Amino acid sequence: MYQNILVPVDGSAISDLGVQEATKLARLTGASVRLLHVVEQAAHLTVDAVLHEDTSGRVAEIVADEATSWGADLVVLGTHGRRGVGRLILGSDAEQVLRLSPVPVLLVRDKTPARG
Repeated sequence: MYQNILVPVDGSAISDLGVQEATKLARLTGASVRLLHVVEQAAHLTVDAVLHEDTSGRVAEIVADEATSWGADLVVLGTHGRRGVGRLILGSDAEQVLRLSPVPVLLVRDKTPARG
C-alpha cells in the first residue's frame, strides 16, 4: 500500500484538509508523511524547515525552545483572534507563545468571519 505520502501545504484551510487526510492514511498504512511548502525562489530568501514530531510538550514551549536554540529575533504566528468566552474555553496557543517566547512575537490575525 502507501509507504511515502507527499502533502503540499500552503497554510490554507484546504491544504490543512489534505494534511488531515494524509495523517489518517499514514496511521492506517504506517506510511511516512512529508510536507512540502514551496517558497518562491525568486524572493531570494534563505529558508529552512524544522519538524518536531515529539509533541509531549505544549506547542508554545516547543516554539519558545526553538526560538532560543535557533537564535530567532522574531516569532511570527497566525491566530484566530478569539476574545472573551471563546478564548477562555478554547485557550490560546498564541497567548502562551507570547508569554513564553524569549523574543518579540508578531501575531497575524485571521480576518475571515468566525462561523457559528
